[in-house]
Amino acid sequence: MNGHNLFQHFMRNIFFKHTFRVVSKNVVDKGKKGLGGTMLLSSPILFEVNNKEEENAPKSEYIFLAGKSIDFLTQKIFENEFGTSILYVAFFVAYLSLLVHDNKINLMVRKLKYKYANNMFTVGHPNYKMYLPKNPLIKNKQTNKQTNK
Repeated sequence: MNGHNLFQHFMRNIFFKHTFRVVSKNVVDKGKKGLGGTMLLSSPILFEVNNKEEENAPKSEYIFLAGKSIDFLTQKIFENEFGTSILYVAFFVAYLSLLVHDNKINLMVRKLKYKYANNMFTVGHPNYKMYLPKNPLIKNKQTNKQTNK
């Protein structure tokens, strides 16, 4: 196939898709695979005109199900004043919850830094003192008083 025939074949595929016929089914399938790419590269408008039919295969429907549901919710609920107010309230509640969470973390860090961790004898929260084992190296105050007498 010389260059002129290749160009003719290419142009025939682009502009006369509906008149192009091949006897063998295998050649048609191969031609469709290569044909869509060349048409899309040459002219997106012609590609849309010649490929108007939609595919309703279950696999393709599952892929686009999330996008279609978000699109439906956007069109039906959120594209009016009521939907906008719902979105604003949801964002406001999320913002407040983030502020509360951040404030709790800041308070815990401040307590650990200035209240509980500024003494070398305090390990953790004072409520946990009863669960810590006694250090045998530290003597009780009563035993110290008895030994001093």
